[in-house]
Amino acid sequence: GLCDHRPPGGSVLPGLGDGASWLDRYDGGPHEAAFLKLDCGKVKETFGWNPRLHVDEAVGWTVEWTKQWLAGADMPKVMDAQIGRFFGPGDEHGQGDEHQERTESDV
Repeated sequence: GLCDHRPPGGSVLPGLGDGASWLDRYDGGPHEAAFLKLDCGKVKETFGWNPRLHVDEAVGWTVEWTKQWLAGADMPKVMDAQIGRFFGPGDEHGQGDEHQERTESDV
């Protein structure tokens, strides 16, 4: 089946705040644009894959990351926090409670 898709304005704008708006400048695009669709069906069927985040949540994390970057935040720390949140405590990939924060020597 097709992955969840809708115009990004509906997912991004609430997180951006500060009077952000979406201007749709669609001009028809290249001829193949109507055929390009994200379809997760094959990976789901072949590997049993399922997304960990709903598209709205993933876009929200991207907005959060971008706002932190624009504010001059410590981006390795921001990314480590998002990775820890993504994998969560006790995840099979070992990124949960055991995840150690990067130090300057790791960067």
